[in-house]
Amino acid sequence: MKTVTVVVDRALVIPAPQGTTTLVVGNPAIADTSIQRNNVIVLTGKSYGTTNLIAIDSSGKTIEEMLVTVRSPEDSVVTVHRGTERESYSCRPTCERTLRMGDSPAFFDQVGAQFGARNGFAQQGQAGQGQSR
Repeated sequence: MKTVTVVVDRALVIPAPQGTTTLVVGNPAIADTSIQRNNVIVLTGKSYGTTNLIAIDSSGKTIEEMLVTVRSPEDSVVTVHRGTERESYSCRPTCERTLRMGDSPAFFDQVGAQFGARNGFAQQGQAGQGQSR
């Protein structure tokens, strides 16, 4: 069985087996997929672990099955422990807060809220680009 490795929170483009019309992921909490018009699969790592990916043709026949392993990034991440609390910082080139599974809930929620707010502002800005003033 073929094995494909992807990093959590990143996407990988792989060729789809000829005739693939449907993709099934054993554990969608670990990885997500979509098949594109140009017969490629976009595989996105969502959580650490291993699952399987099954490519099916239009008649429901399994064409290929692969193992999908999602691993942690090899970034320069510094983990700070304060008693039982844990925080992660991406340090390339300077240290900035980042979200990593296993961080303390309060830290994770605070940083996640900041990321969400920033992304919301960016989406509002994109929506406003097409409007005349």
